[in-house]
Amino acid sequence: MTGHSGLPVIAGVDGTIRSVEAARWAAREAARRGVGLTIVHASYLNYPPEARYSPDAPGEVVERSGADAALAEAYEAAIQAEPGLSVTVAAHHEKPAHYLLTESRSASMIVLGTHPGNSLTGALLGSLSQTVAAHAMCPVVLVGGAGPDEAGQPATGPVVVGVSPKPGGREALHFAFVEAQLRGTPLTAVRSWGDVDWGAGRLGYGSELFAEWRRMEANVLHTCLAEFAEQFPAVEVRRELPGKRASLALQQAAAGAQLLVVGCHRQDDHWFSRLGSVPSWLLHRSPCPLAIVGQPHALPADRPEPVRSPATSPAAPDGTPVRA
Repeated sequence: MTGHSGLPVIAGVDGTIRSVEAARWAAREAARRGVGLTIVHASYLNYPPEARYSPDAPGEVVERSGADAALAEAYEAAIQAEPGLSVTVAAHHEKPAHYLLTESRSASMIVLGTHPGNSLTGALLGSLSQTVAAHAMCPVVLVGGAGPDEAGQPATGPVVVGVSPKPGGREALHFAFVEAQLRGTPLTAVRSWGDVDWGAGRLGYGSELFAEWRRMEANVLHTCLAEFAEQFPAVEVRRELPGKRASLALQQAAAGAQLLVVGCHRQDDHWFSRLGSVPSWLLHRSPCPLAIVGQPHALPADRPEPVRSPATSPAAPDGTPVRA
């Protein structure tokens, strides 16, 4: 996945508030990387036209498709965030997950909005974000709410990364170093080494065993970070070695952070199991945007290339065509 630099950022939108926030976040990320932004709406359903009042003639009702409305709103948010950014918009009559996974071959990252997991919308759209995050061939960023940067305030928090020696963990660590360097912010590297209180209380483990365990995990943390230290000398690295469950440790460390980065658990193409328990748990619980980074792999051979419908370009708020 390290070869995706220079490719555009893709923001998938669905007309919800969270997807607008995702488009705004994606615009700022594209500007940091010096690449373009592509905003897409994909659906295999035919939504009825949406009635809206014309701004030029308040008494006149105009009809706009759901896709056009979603794209226009996301485009406006992106341009407000980064006025000089090159933005392309397109709508496709296709299953969203299939389309985004195919496009992940030629993107530097995919940005999606997430939704509360305890709602019907969250259950339906969360399945999409989980599928794309597990199988995309580029990093996937899930934006669950407006952070300091999105709210118009200076973003001063660190980039937080979960450290793992597995292939997905190494890719996640490299991605986190790049993000910290682009943002000029410290990198907080978290390596959780077990639920110590539970082990001591329930299993009666002694302090010597825990001390040795901690030394082993500290060595893993040092070895993983040393691989990238020379490549990113300007990035300040802060190390954390909490004795608690990884999911809870990362959630707490990410409070006030600009971005939380984790790697996929498995390198192969198992369905949801490839994502792993920690990224799955953080999907709707991360207090900041969550980046999930995995290993490049081929999409299943039985998935044909999609048949694209003509792209649509919604009108900007002033009635002029959107840049394509």
